[in-house]
Formats: sequence, C-alpha cells, structure tokens
Amino acid sequence: MGIPMFVPIITTAIWLGIFVLFLNDEDKSGNTERMFHVYTEKPAGTYVPGQE
Repeated sequence: MGIPMFVPIITTAIWLGIFVLFLNDEDKSGNTERMFHVYTEKPAGTYVPGQE
C-alpha cells in the first residue's frame, strides 16, 4: 500500500464526511409544513387544462 492507494481512501473519507454533514444539516425547529401542496379542491380526473 503506497501513496496512490491513500488518495482514493482520503477522497472517499472527505466526501463521506461532507455527505453526512449535509444529511444532518436539516433545521429541526424550522417550518414543519410541506413545501408542496398536498390537498386539492377538486377530485382527481375532473380538472380540464386551460380552465381555471
């Protein structure tokens, strides 16, 4: 095991650390609402495009 073997090991360790950092970076006390609308006003299949 020489220097060339340590380069991919170190690179993998660095990127795994960055991945874990971003994975745990969610603000738990932030807004708990979903970022998308989950409720509709009309039943599925009754919407006609172009008519609002």
